[in-house]
Amino acid sequence: NCDAIVNSANHLVAVGSGVDYQIYQKAGEQLFKAREKIGVIDYGQAVITDGYNLAAKKIIHTVSPVYDGTNSCKELLENCYKNSLRLAYQNNCKSIALPLLASGNNGFPKDIALNIANKAINEFMENCDEIYIYLIVYSKKDISEGLANEQSINSFINRNLIHNPNEQIKNFFFSAPSVEKENCCVSCDSYCGVVKHE
Repeated sequence: NCDAIVNSANHLVAVGSGVDYQIYQKAGEQLFKAREKIGVIDYGQAVITDGYNLAAKKIIHTVSPVYDGTNSCKELLENCYKNSLRLAYQNNCKSIALPLLASGNNGFPKDIALNIANKAINEFMENCDEIYIYLIVYSKKDISEGLANEQSINSFINRNLIHNPNEQIKNFFFSAPSVEKENCCVSCDSYCGVVKHE
């Protein structure tokens, strides 16, 4: 269990599908009331609420951009990570779990999304080494459909992170659970095949 989890939230006050829906279902109606008080969240920004009925103490809500290939959308995605990590640190969280933001419905290619996440996380870690960061890279669907297995995922990580030693994650391990194993903290479709920064 992590102190904080990051939710890829809607720009407006609305509950989406997938992980967003599962988080609201598990956290309870207090979460939606808190989200109503927050109002609109700009793209690239992040806000924090209590975790309510979740095991996580805090939920950080960030709004990812839709991929259009421009530098501005990449900068907005990087800001999602930076602002989420900053909020976790400011709220004394010692661990945080983040999905690979915008790599699903928002259309970012996984390699671009991962490089952006890696850059933002490593820059954060240069100034703060007091937090464990778990980056969830693959979904249950990827694994069940044979799009991801331990070999292909390790290859993906090596190809996208290790080819440039100056940009690689400082310490990481990878765990690719089988589809039958228990899934993540909100019973959603993301398995915690993780890159762990410490």
